[in-house]
Amino acid sequence: MCFSPQGFVGILGVHAVMMVWDQCFMCDWKPSVMENACLVVLQLLRDHILHVEGYAGIRRVLLDQPSELFTVDVQQGLSYLGSGGALRDVGSLRL
Repeated sequence: MCFSPQGFVGILGVHAVMMVWDQCFMCDWKPSVMENACLVVLQLLRDHILHVEGYAGIRRVLLDQPSELFTVDVQQGLSYLGSGGALRDVGSLRL
């Protein structure tokens, strides 16, 4: 399966998108980088997702909230997962 970071354009902030792209380029577009980026974003949004009701609420969270994530949180999450860290701990890495 081939992943492309274009799905993050307009969703994540521009600096976070550029950081994800940089990671993809540096890792020769290994699918695991994009998979980890998706997992990190979902884990960082976990609390928001769990507190909404219905499709419309989840859709709103997934379309509106990622742009409010700090680039450093996404970067730390990617680094943590890449070094073998557990996904469940990603949300607790925040500064």
